[in-house]
Amino acid sequence: MEALDRGMSRAILVKLVDGLAVQCRRVLRDELASRAASRGRSMQELLRTLERLAARPDVWLHHVHGRKRATRSNLASGQILKSRDADTR
Repeated sequence: MEALDRGMSRAILVKLVDGLAVQCRRVLRDELASRAASRGRSMQELLRTLERLAARPDVWLHHVHGRKRATRSNLASGQILKSRDADTR
């Protein structure tokens, strides 16, 4: 983390077996680029934000709970996971 504080970059390496690594990297890169662009940010900015959230799960959970209250969402976690899994098939 100290390197990040000094402005040095960090690479994300995705490794998979059976030759899927190249395809996975493209899909991951395209998804991250799309999400960043939809928020008017660079992919590096998005990755820094994700890294900060991963370092502080309590802050992320607080954010999620706040959004859930604001949207008055009443979806159960099982419903969310079922929908997520249906999208990946």
